Amino acid sequence: EEEEEEEEEEEEEEEEEEEEEEEGEEEEEEEEEEEEEEEEEEEEEEEEEEEEEEEEEEGEEEEEGEEEEEEEEEEEEEEEEEEEEEEEEEEEEEEEEEEEEEEEEEEEEEE
Repeated sequence: EEEEEEEEEEEEEEEEEEEEEEEGEEEEEEEEEEEEEEEEEEEEEEEEEEEEEEEEEEGEEEEEGEEEEEEEEEEEEEEEEEEEEEEEEEEEEEEEEEEEEEEEEEEEEEE
């Protein structure tokens, strides 16, 4: 009987040890899972940050493009104004020349 009791006790101890080992393994697995989840969360955060940076860059590029377009339009308007002024000056010069010619003709006629 004593031997049987000892055997039973040994078996119980072995079972307890096995259970403890299993619990330890389960805890390790849970820790690993938590670590993996944390890593995934970090990766997601990094991706979100990258996306935000890309959006900011795109917004800046769009603003720069719009500014360049506005500058080009202003330059075109200035060029058009300059051309108009030159045309007006040429017309005035032509009118002056015509007047001078007319005056000369009148003077010649009077002579």
